[in-house]
Amino acid sequence: SRILPRPADDLKDRCWIAVNSVESAGIAGRMHYHVLFSHLRTLDQYQQYAAAYRAAGGRGKIAINRPVHVAVDDETAWRQARPAIETLYHCFRQEGKIEATRPPPRSRADWCAHPLNFLVGSADTVIRELNAIRQRIPFDVANFEMRWEGLPEPLVSTYLVALDEA
Repeated sequence: SRILPRPADDLKDRCWIAVNSVESAGIAGRMHYHVLFSHLRTLDQYQQYAAAYRAAGGRGKIAINRPVHVAVDDETAWRQARPAIETLYHCFRQEGKIEATRPPPRSRADWCAHPLNFLVGSADTVIRELNAIRQRIPFDVANFEMRWEGLPEPLVSTYLVALDEA
């Protein structure tokens, strides 16, 4: 007799493996799962993971993960998101995800660069940045992280609609 219920036949089609190394990309490919790449990784790492996934037989979907904030224009988005981005940056630094010897960010580009990889701007700007990523790593799904400490929920909801309509 079976102790656990038998999984649905389509379970594998609905499951994803979070990939943070070439090795895990290979496992996901061999097991024929979809993959999700962390926003903490570089585009070069994404390319390595995608290549390892496909080489191991992976034919599923590839998803990228990005923290995103959209507003009516780039300046408004930056003004609204900056406190959340600074908080995240300092948390990552305390957790060791950002090395202590790294010089502090000096520009908006520095604040949003790796390892945060935060997309901030108007809907058109965010879409343009996503398309630039897609030129390097053809992905099927963009997983947006929209809620961050310092970004009130009404801002997130209002501007998510703008991104959807762009």
